[in-house]
Amino acid sequence: MRKYLLALLIFCQLSFISFEGRFDRGMEALKSYNYFRAKQLFEKTLKHHPAGAAYGLSTIYSRSDNPFHNTDSAYRYIGISEKAFRLLQPTQKAKLARFNINDTAIEVLKRCINRQGFDDASSKKTVEAFNRFIALYPNAADRPQAIEMRNHLAFERADSANTWQAMKQFVETYPQARELLKAKDRYELLLFKTATAEGNEKSFADFLRDYPDSPYKRDAENSLFALCVPNNTIAEYHAFLEKYPTNHNVEASWHNIYTLFTSDFSQRSIQAFKEKFPDYPYQQTVTRDLNLAGIVFYPARQNNRWGFVDSTGHEMIGFVYEFVDKYAEGLAEAGLNGKSGFISKTGKVMIPLEYDEVEPFSGGLSVVKKNGKTGIIDKMNKPLVPFVYQEIHDFSEGLAVVSKNDKFGFIERSGKEAIPCIYTAAQDFSEGLAAVEADGHSGFINKTGAIVIPFQYQWVERFSKGQAHVKKDGKFGIINFRGETLVPCSYDLIGDFSEGLALVLKGKKFGFVDSSGAEVIEPQYDFSADIAVNSGFHQGLAKVEMAKKKGFIDPHGKMVVPKDFEDIHYFSEGYASVSKKGKWGYIDHKLIPKIDHEYEFAGEFINGIARVRKKGKFGFIDKKGKMVIPFDYEDATDFKDERAFVSMDGKQGIIGPDNSFLLNCEYDKIKPMDGVPSILILEKDGKMAYYSLRDLTIFWKEDGF
Repeated sequence: MRKYLLALLIFCQLSFISFEGRFDRGMEALKSYNYFRAKQLFEKTLKHHPAGAAYGLSTIYSRSDNPFHNTDSAYRYIGISEKAFRLLQPTQKAKLARFNINDTAIEVLKRCINRQGFDDASSKKTVEAFNRFIALYPNAADRPQAIEMRNHLAFERADSANTWQAMKQFVETYPQARELLKAKDRYELLLFKTATAEGNEKSFADFLRDYPDSPYKRDAENSLFALCVPNNTIAEYHAFLEKYPTNHNVEASWHNIYTLFTSDFSQRSIQAFKEKFPDYPYQQTVTRDLNLAGIVFYPARQNNRWGFVDSTGHEMIGFVYEFVDKYAEGLAEAGLNGKSGFISKTGKVMIPLEYDEVEPFSGGLSVVKKNGKTGIIDKMNKPLVPFVYQEIHDFSEGLAVVSKNDKFGFIERSGKEAIPCIYTAAQDFSEGLAAVEADGHSGFINKTGAIVIPFQYQWVERFSKGQAHVKKDGKFGIINFRGETLVPCSYDLIGDFSEGLALVLKGKKFGFVDSSGAEVIEPQYDFSADIAVNSGFHQGLAKVEMAKKKGFIDPHGKMVVPKDFEDIHYFSEGYASVSKKGKWGYIDHKLIPKIDHEYEFAGEFINGIARVRKKGKFGFIDKKGKMVIPFDYEDATDFKDERAFVSMDGKQGIIGPDNSFLLNCEYDKIKPMDGVPSILILEKDGKMAYYSLRDLTIFWKEDGF
């Protein structure tokens, strides 16, 4: 037995010596780059000498100058070496130290191999390559960077797929990715776009039902809203409210219904709205607007800023704007920094101050200009006509003239171009036809754009009462809506019809034609600027002139008032003022002189008194020629509503029939307010004030007035 144990011990010692010798020879072969021999020897000693042999094999596999190069194998063997080295005795570590194999060397080789693995994955630039590295090299220093690069590549792959499914998979697979928030956003967007790709009402309604927490819920609701109200009608908005009561556009729908229904902002329409829509959730607004609609707002100025006051002088809108205009349909233009918009009677900006120019609202629409181009907006600031035109006229018979690139056409109220911009000039539609010009000639088209009257005229005028003035070959005539000639183009001028007759001019002589074109009064009278201004019949009489003398004829051409006067005015209250030798007096219908020729000017009688001028000053006389108001005024108007505007010493005032001053002559200018004739705007020393003709008081004045 002892012999057997001794023999076994001797065999083990010889075997160890044999393995150690093989390892030494392997290291020598490795040193001389004999990779085949080194690999063979290391593999034979690996089982009994794993720390050193695995290190040697790892070295061989890590090097790229031999056919055995394999980074994964290098990593596997350095791991074996590292574990085995920790279990060696100091004497065994000392033997390996002869070949510079120690903890540091193993760690350095391991880092190098990790770097090789990372570089290999980076060179392939695929998610799979990085996943393999991350899985096989769990302790690599580059692993965090590899994870980030892998995540980024995965995100790019999902993004290029451009589907919500791909993005969802990314989010679920890589919850720690730096791109997670971006991926979630892309997922939500792609899901929204995919689910609503059809773009119809059902697709958006289904999306809102299936994805109530989507960040694109508001966008879906907006799209649904737009689809439900394509024509912006009250019926569409109301149907939307009933069908989608939880949509966030419910408030906007109610607002638009209210705005459309009360587009003229009158008390009548507001009251009618209140009765028709008792479920309107903002009844306080209706009550407030009912009150405001009955109040006239007057543009007023303080310290070079504009606002509004009411008829009591109370400030309604603060003085904050550079300019304002009067209210129309409940909105008024207001401007700041050279830009215009609209404010309500509450002072709220309803249309942003972003336009170069704006026109007052009419029929719920406003023509506005922005960046040099003109369009049309509604009261919701929605562009109904795009900003592509040079100018847009008012609508007439449902169409409006527009110009683009110096050509003219027509648009509908919806903004649709009904007749393309192909004409060099165009007039508004009247009685179903519009005058247009092309190639230097004019004709008429209907609302479909079809030519009804050929382009054969040099000039045309819009139709009125079935007739239109035209010019051809340098002469004027009149046609009907079928293009038939009523008055031939043979006259140098044709006036408007009055009392069935129209003045016609041949050369320097004028007469009259009837609506059939017949010359009922032959051209025989002298034409002058005065005749041009006062042409036509008035109360059965027409002024005529011959040899610089004037009189009246009747529709048959009979001389009713002989041509005895230098000038003559039409009869009023039985008297006509006439001029002889530069002085004016009055005659009656029997041609009997009633008031002597002693005035430089004589106006018509109104309520028994007439305005006349003598020695450069105005006064008033009665029918007996008696002065009732002295000749004290440099200028004066006729009396109206028992008031006359007068001026004295360069200042203006107002007097009554008894010559009493309602306003002393101390103002630089007095003018009626547009649309409110009972209110006067007074100006003095650059300041303004408002005066009520009803109350005969100044109810507001600018500081310093």
